[in-house]
Amino acid sequence: MAGGTSMLCHKGSPDELKPFGDDTMAEQKFDGDRVIAVVKAGKVALLSRTNNNITYRYPEIIEQLRKIKSDVILDGEMIVLINGRDEFNEGISHRRSLKSEEKIKARVITHPATYMAFDILVMNGNEVITKTLTERRKLLQGLFDKEKYDDVIRISQQFTDIQKAWDDAVKNDQEGIIIKNMSSQYSYGRSRNWLKIKYNKDADLVFDSYEENPAGGKLIKTVAHEDDEIEINLEKKPLHVQCAGFNWAPVKARLDSNKSAKIKVQYLGITKDKRLRMPTFKEMLD
Repeated sequence: MAGGTSMLCHKGSPDELKPFGDDTMAEQKFDGDRVIAVVKAGKVALLSRTNNNITYRYPEIIEQLRKIKSDVILDGEMIVLINGRDEFNEGISHRRSLKSEEKIKARVITHPATYMAFDILVMNGNEVITKTLTERRKLLQGLFDKEKYDDVIRISQQFTDIQKAWDDAVKNDQEGIIIKNMSSQYSYGRSRNWLKIKYNKDADLVFDSYEENPAGGKLIKTVAHEDDEIEINLEKKPLHVQCAGFNWAPVKARLDSNKSAKIKVQYLGITKDKRLRMPTFKEMLD
């Protein structure tokens, strides 16, 4: 694939939801794996963002992509929908861990993947990355107008009401939204024409110990506390949150003197077994 990587997002802000004016469009930010789908002469290959071949993981997707008669390269997100929601830990993360064909086939039956296509790089063997996103989306839609696919292959929905898209993401506890410039070309690497806005949650939690490291220290929570704002599962594994820079000295002093410190932690979500996804230090509380 030309360029060797996908088009990647810069970080955006919910305070600026229409950075491209009338050319701004929003899509749901899915919780899965970025996947490039290459269809050529009836053969299909699925490549990860780092260009690893992961075709073997998704036989249900391969079967449907073979219906495409043209030579194309698609960009999209591989997700697993459970009760209508994209679930990372039970879905894509679990599929990543499977190596045997037998286990993958069993998972296809119980937790089928869905390829959510949102862009096209090659059409009929010709590169189309210099076309605008509006033009590329029309080409992508044309593929779906010509052929019927099972629900495992879909086109991501786009929203013109950016504020409503963001409000719905927050209301439905989704990961966030992606804002795109519809006049932009496809460029390999990180681009300011695509902005991701994550819906991060935060909670106050009491930590009871730490481990120092070169970057500062790792805060450790081994037990529940009455001042914890949310309930998390600590039975099998403590919660670890890195604290670095100028924040570390006062946090360490508090833990040394009080044997505990109340910390506001930011996180992306809570897994089914009540573990925090991507927890990060936000601030120490009084």
